Amino acid sequence: MKNKGNNRLGTIMRILFIAFLFLIQIAFMILLTYFLKNHAVIVYTFIEVLSVIVLMHLMAEERNSAYKMFWMTIVLLLPIVGHIMYDFWGKKHSNLRKHSLIQKQIDRVNYKQITDDEILYNMDNIDAQRLSSYLTNYHYPPYKNNITKFFFSGDTAYKNIKEDIRNAKKFIFISVYTVSKGKVLDEIYDLLKEKAKEGVEVKIIYDDIGSILNIPKGLKEHLEEIGMKVTVFNEIHKNAFKQYYNYRSHQKIIVIDGNISYTGGFDLKDSFINLQENDTYNKDCAVRTEGESTWSFTLIFIGMWNAATDNKITEFEKYKNSYEMKCGIVCQPFADGPANYVHIAEDMYKYLISTARRTLYLTTPYLNPDDEMVDCLCLAAKSGVDIRIITPKVFDKKASKYLSEYNFGRLLKNGVRIYEYNKGLIRSKIILNEFASIVGTINMNFRSFYLHYECGNFIPDMEFTNELKYEILELLKDCDEITFDEWIHRSKKTKVIQYILNIFKSQL
Repeated sequence: MKNKGNNRLGTIMRILFIAFLFLIQIAFMILLTYFLKNHAVIVYTFIEVLSVIVLMHLMAEERNSAYKMFWMTIVLLLPIVGHIMYDFWGKKHSNLRKHSLIQKQIDRVNYKQITDDEILYNMDNIDAQRLSSYLTNYHYPPYKNNITKFFFSGDTAYKNIKEDIRNAKKFIFISVYTVSKGKVLDEIYDLLKEKAKEGVEVKIIYDDIGSILNIPKGLKEHLEEIGMKVTVFNEIHKNAFKQYYNYRSHQKIIVIDGNISYTGGFDLKDSFINLQENDTYNKDCAVRTEGESTWSFTLIFIGMWNAATDNKITEFEKYKNSYEMKCGIVCQPFADGPANYVHIAEDMYKYLISTARRTLYLTTPYLNPDDEMVDCLCLAAKSGVDIRIITPKVFDKKASKYLSEYNFGRLLKNGVRIYEYNKGLIRSKIILNEFASIVGTINMNFRSFYLHYECGNFIPDMEFTNELKYEILELLKDCDEITFDEWIHRSKKTKVIQYILNIFKSQL
């Protein structure tokens, strides 16, 4: 495996080809505008009428206000070109067929979920019961008899993942956003190769955009040669002329023998265990679950697998738990994505915020919420809830840093306490209040709530939630609290950049 990781020429050429296709589109639009300029009066009148129609259509759509603002800016700044771009990429119908095909596969699989109304009725907390009922309505029911283990370290989680893979007897499912050459990929490859030799079924999903820059050349073909099955979600070259390249699978799931599952921030890359080339420390997390709820993660994986490949899984029962647990807590895995047109992850976050009575803690690498989410946080803070948000001091992308800091102001002014992790980049995605928590892949930004396929584990258990709360309180010792006075006195250059980037926040 190690001799396949050095050649990046194919990947670079692929990116350049895709960029060339986009340039052809833009050049065509600009040339069209140029040739129409000799009919200025007619064209101007036509543009004005068309702009009004487009803006009226945008205002009438049931979409997020930031998304509308982005397309209004494009339409007004780029006459004709902006209209064509909106028609190709901005309208809902542009991706309706693709969304429909993906959701159809997900729904077919989700009907295999097992719903037990007694679990709902036995919940002590009425708000937990309502949240659980909401997820159940979208075919993500609660499961009892689960033993959970939380890891607030990529290193520790990685060691446990490797051990569970070594002990696999039947099958291993892995879904990640990024596959990147390095020690982690080499070690997991060696383990999976050995398990495949033993007859263990191995299936892997990875996202094309998430892996395109650093994946070893020919990895997919090589893995399939040695007995594994691999599928790539939403290959970008197949969608270069559509906006669907923008929809990515950010789900991170590992399922072993139907008994053990993981979700969290892990990927098949060295930064998960802090072996990357730069010195930035990554604070990641994962939650391991053993028990009945693993069936739900199994179905989430199968749904995305069937949506991404023609080689579909049709026999579900053989992937069920091989043994029963008779004790443990309730867990409720769920998934979300643009295909269902219902923002499950965002709704879950809003409900946890609005039902918090005393405490609301949140960790996120990116703080770029929409106005409704900001309103929700501010209202809770004004109501006396102790809201603490932990973001990184060091960001992997400058645009993300500018946007996150831009959003500090209104939150700080209304009593939300914001901290920056001073030891590196916090990648953990956690939200909790007094009665429940979610650990998963969901960032507090537009991409997670509207453009990405995500997953999480909703755990309405106070003991587990208190464990997370303790870990976050310990983490705060390595954080610097940001004040409103510090925020208001940021540089003029920073303010200008943030104002501009905020127009495009729905795409960042």
